[in-house]
This record gives sequence, structure tokens and C-alpha cells, in this order.
Amino acid sequence: MTWAFEELRSLIRRDWSTGQALAVEVAECLDAFDGDPAALVMAARRILVQRPAESTLWWTCTRVLCAADPGLEIRAVIDALLGDSTAERVAEALPFPSDEVVAFVGWSDVLPALHVQRPDVELVVVRTATERSVASRVREHGLDVRIVDPVDAGALGVTRVLLEPTVVSPEVTLVPSGVLDSTALIDAPQWLVCPLGIVLPDALARSVHTQLERHDRAADTSFDPTPPYELLDLTRIDRAIGPQGVGPISTVARQPQCPVAAELLRLA
Repeated sequence: MTWAFEELRSLIRRDWSTGQALAVEVAECLDAFDGDPAALVMAARRILVQRPAESTLWWTCTRVLCAADPGLEIRAVIDALLGDSTAERVAEALPFPSDEVVAFVGWSDVLPALHVQRPDVELVVVRTATERSVASRVREHGLDVRIVDPVDAGALGVTRVLLEPTVVSPEVTLVPSGVLDSTALIDAPQWLVCPLGIVLPDALARSVHTQLERHDRAADTSFDPTPPYELLDLTRIDRAIGPQGVGPISTVARQPQCPVAAELLRLA
């Protein structure tokens, strides 16, 4: 069992691994704890203490902890993440054919697939004050997209702004700080992009928020991949897109894709 904890420790310390790809790897590691409920809970709590901003990990861990058969649920979680259709739903929601300029504010894991599916749409990525890795991620995926400042995005005639939040619920929706300042400089409708694992029940979303605040206050942290976050006022959002398609943000935010594991509501 020690090797499984060490493998998880290695995974969660990789600051370049995020989102659904990280959640799939973590789920595969959690399979080693199937049959030992106490160790499974301990592993899940350790993961979320270290990576509190990864809502897809909260989604993964709570599904596994609440399952009658964790091993079976782990396989279902992995299949669901690998089959997430959010990029396809975004591609369908944009006019076709299109000469629009669509801006992502900061990095989004939906961007690579959308770039392939809709080559007719001019995509740009808007830098934010706290996004340090957007250029390297664009290069890593070989994307032919421009990276621009918010003022330049406004001058390009952007017709739609896409945001991928950290977590979404009716009460708590968080985005990296700098996102709100950037979007304020672009006069275009704002759409929230919500890949599988982003929408959580309010109780879990509040736990994410609490853990992020605790994480930011930690005085001596040798590994800290977590940038500051701020609350998003959902009235600023025109539409939201998730795996099930486009809808009002009030509807999408009320479609949590996992139960609530009581063991994850209070983390040490």
C-alpha cells in the first residue's frame, strides 16, 4: 500500500499536470486502495489538501468514496472523463461557417479539441495577470492561436468570450484572479465553459473555496501550484456550455455531476 501513496504523492506534486488528465491518472492510482475503505478516504483527503483548486479531483474522489463498488466506479469515472463531450458542445454552439473571433480568457482544456473541430473560427487566448503557463501550454499542444493582452483582444473585434472556471455551483463559482479584470476590457458576450467535473454541489464547492483560502494562508509550503481565486458573479454570464449542451447558467450550475462525500467536507 505504501507504493500507492508514494505514486499519488508524485502525481499531485506535478504542477504541470491538471484537469481531466490528472483526474484520470489519480483515479487509476485510487484503484490500488479498492477493498480498504479507510485507506481510500485517507488518500482522497491527501489529494485534495495538496490540489484544492482541481475541482475534477473533488468530483472524482467524491464519486469513488460514495460508490458501493469503488473499483467499478473508478472505471466509470475514467470512461466518463475520457468521453467528455464539452468541446463538441462548444463547437456546435458557435455559428458555422464563421468568421468570428472567439477569445478564451486564460487556458482552457477545451481549447485543443475545439481548435481541431472548428478551424474556421479564429481563436485567441487572452493573458491574465496570474496565468503564467498559457504560452507553454499553447506550444505544448501545437496550437495555431494568438496570445494577446485584454486591450488587444478588444481591438480584434472579439465576438464571444469563453471562460473555464475553477469550480461552478449556484452559490460558489470561482475563477483565477485576473480573469474578471481581463473580461471587463472586452465588450462581448461571456460564456462559461464547464467540462465534466467542474460543476459540483454547493456543499463541495464551499469546501473547495474554504480549502483554497486555507491553502493561501499556509505560511510554510514547499509546493504551491495554487494561484489566488475570486468569486464570479453569475449575472455577468450570458450562457453556459457543459457536456449536455448550451443553457442558461442558472440551469447548468444546478446540474451537479456527483454526490457529496461527507468525508471531504472538512479537510485537515
